[in-house]
Amino acid sequence: MNEYNVISIGQNAGKVWQTLATDSANHLETLPQKSNLPEKQAYMALGWLARENKINFAPRGKSICVELTKAESEAKKHLIKNTENKPRHPDGRC
Repeated sequence: MNEYNVISIGQNAGKVWQTLATDSANHLETLPQKSNLPEKQAYMALGWLARENKINFAPRGKSICVELTKAESEAKKHLIKNTENKPRHPDGRC
């Protein structure tokens, strides 16, 4: 599959979101490695997340810090809470 199509970029945006949800703030330069993505793909994913207003950029010295917006941080908390309280399937499959 072409790594530069809208489906791949969206999937990679999910990977970057998960990285930011785990590590609240990251330097722009470290995000590709932490997300386990090639640099170009990680930056396209950041563009996707920025366009959806899911991330903020803030200068930190000579670097740029990337973090989830307050709304996304709240969504992350809600997602984690719902996952922890999710009832398991009676036979233990889920």
